Amino acid sequence: MKLLKYIAVCGLLLAAPCAWGQSISFTCNEWRPYVDPAAKGYGMVTEIVAQVFARAGFSMSATFLPWPRALRAVTEGEIETTVAWQNAERERKFIFSEPFMINKFSFLKLRNRSITWNTLEDLRGYTFAVMKEASYDPEFDNAPFLKKIYVYRANVAIKMVMAGRVDMAPRDLGAAHYLLSEYPAEEARLVDFVDKPLSERPMHLIVSRKLAKHKEIIDAFNKGLAELRGDGTYDRILKRYGLSSLCCPSAKDSEGGTAKFREKVLPEKKQ
Repeated sequence: MKLLKYIAVCGLLLAAPCAWGQSISFTCNEWRPYVDPAAKGYGMVTEIVAQVFARAGFSMSATFLPWPRALRAVTEGEIETTVAWQNAERERKFIFSEPFMINKFSFLKLRNRSITWNTLEDLRGYTFAVMKEASYDPEFDNAPFLKKIYVYRANVAIKMVMAGRVDMAPRDLGAAHYLLSEYPAEEARLVDFVDKPLSERPMHLIVSRKLAKHKEIIDAFNKGLAELRGDGTYDRILKRYGLSSLCCPSAKDSEGGTAKFREKVLPEKKQ
């Protein structure tokens, strides 16, 4: 397997008491700001996972791959861990940790288009740009009547919406927040989100059931996660990335996430 990037993560993170005698391998696609090979700490998710394992006495090595390859590597046990949302198909292949963040999804669209929906049947006839092998919402994922065009990069989906090549793209608000902030303001203002959200998906660490020590890894992660939350490190990491209101698995913190995103990233164009 050709690896895009391999990094020993834990030793580069502050306040991460690693035991170098034990190592856990982790992979994910580039998914800024959650997973970013070019950033200090390699993104919010990578940093959280590395520090969680550090609390449990493990160092962590990270490999960054396109998502289909990353998922396949973990499925086969070639790499031990990745992060993913839960669905029925994945439950058969993987064991899941306790959730460590929430991803909130809505449909990105052109700002000048009015799109409303109550059930997915209302969206019949629209086209969607979706990431290959991603899971957004079980009902949406399994709706055969929706026309989906598969892409490998989130930026491609956003550009397809901006160009009118598709009607919508289901996007995680935290990732969309970050990606659109890199666009020129006049381009970012071309798009906004459908008012009705699609879903909220708890994010988990996953390990293949083929791996003999899958339960040991998940138990260690859950133990470390409880410690990371207990000593306040978890909250400090989310705050540093500016994503507490969009990612925190707290009901009170989830309120107003979409509105805050719009206000900060997609301000209304002044007349």
